[in-house]
Amino acid sequence: ETVTQQRTVLLDIPARLQWENGHGYCGETAIQSFGLYYGAWISQKLVRDINKGEYLLQKLSVDDYRDPTHTLTVLHFTYNEWNWENSVQPQFDDFCRWIKRSIIQGYPAMFAAYLLYMQDENYDHIMPAIGVRFQNEHEYDPEDVLLYYNLFHEKLIERTMSKDDLAATRKTCRKHCGEGGCIPL
Repeated sequence: ETVTQQRTVLLDIPARLQWENGHGYCGETAIQSFGLYYGAWISQKLVRDINKGEYLLQKLSVDDYRDPTHTLTVLHFTYNEWNWENSVQPQFDDFCRWIKRSIIQGYPAMFAAYLLYMQDENYDHIMPAIGVRFQNEHEYDPEDVLLYYNLFHEKLIERTMSKDDLAATRKTCRKHCGEGGCIPL
């Protein structure tokens, strides 16, 4: 019987702390972290100015003047957006496969999470995923470990990519920010 060696891909992205000012700067800070990874300093304020408001992962309505993909384009990022609108439900496993593949290919990813004690319908926080620990790089395995920062502490969070550990609905999320929240189911 062959034992598969566990492997870790950890991108060279140090922890950053977001500004706290009313609505947080989590999306802006994730973008700033990714910019630094590629050698560019990008102010959190610049991201917010280009986006015409708080950086969220998608427009909230057709009338929403904020445009996150336009902001990434203006900042000269090449990106691969998760196709949440057209993905088969439930999409947690496919999302984990997508984020794992991105990181293994050397691309950081940002993702949304619910947080205990918060109540936004869509998500509460955006965090940068910068690493993954796995045995098989070609398959999603619920025992894979996602490595990411919560942007409020400098500690690297490590969570298994299983529905039981990393995912929850708005009502069932029992992980606060220090624990890394819950990816929406």
